[in-house]
Amino acid sequence: MLIGAADVVGTHAAVIVGAPELSLLPVADPVAADGTHVVVKTRGQVAATRVSLWSRAMPAAGQSVFDGELDLVDGVICVTDADGWCRFTKKVAPGRTRVVVRVDDPGYASRVYVGVGLGTVLGSLGTVPGLPLPDVIVASAERLDPVDELGLILDEHSSAMARLAAAVVLVSRQDVGEERYPGRFEIAMIAEWLRGLSVYLTNELARGLADSIAAGLRAERDGAAGRTFESVADDVAITLASNILRQIDSVR
Repeated sequence: MLIGAADVVGTHAAVIVGAPELSLLPVADPVAADGTHVVVKTRGQVAATRVSLWSRAMPAAGQSVFDGELDLVDGVICVTDADGWCRFTKKVAPGRTRVVVRVDDPGYASRVYVGVGLGTVLGSLGTVPGLPLPDVIVASAERLDPVDELGLILDEHSSAMARLAAAVVLVSRQDVGEERYPGRFEIAMIAEWLRGLSVYLTNELARGLADSIAAGLRAERDGAAGRTFESVADDVAITLASNILRQIDSVR
């Protein structure tokens, strides 16, 4: 699951991942590593580089540029620019820790995915046919917790239709009881994700759109009278997602 993220801006085309002290490693294409740090070559000053930090599960997006152990003696992993001006840290298990680094474009990265506590199992997110999403690297072959899976689906705003339709199907599967269907927390997660699609979308508007998804799911479940309801059909999820995205496009 996601445990941290930041947009890193620096004067050099590099993001450094590892122990808190600054690395003196030179920038290499696509990475350089020395046992305590990984220096990832990025697009530099032209734009910020988004770095996300994951534990137990992370998207298998882009290409793997590092998969090895780093010595994190103090149990702290740090993400920083080369000068240490823009940085964030997170507590992890102390000692030698397996770290996986993936990037969208080796040598010119704009997105960097950093994983700790991962396994080697490649899993799939629930998706709608014809609207694929990246696979995920997980700690075990056991099915992801639904909230963790929803977080992975809603990690980014690229492929918005695929992500929203998949989220609708996943949330519709919940067994949370008549009064709480669908889960309020999960609908709130969708609302917050929707806000990232438009600068004009306020919390109130996003909550209203997410509530309309919830109403649509309840209507589908109630309309299944006499039939076992497991989840909404894929075409229903696509219709709900399309309507929401169309409404967001019209918000000004």
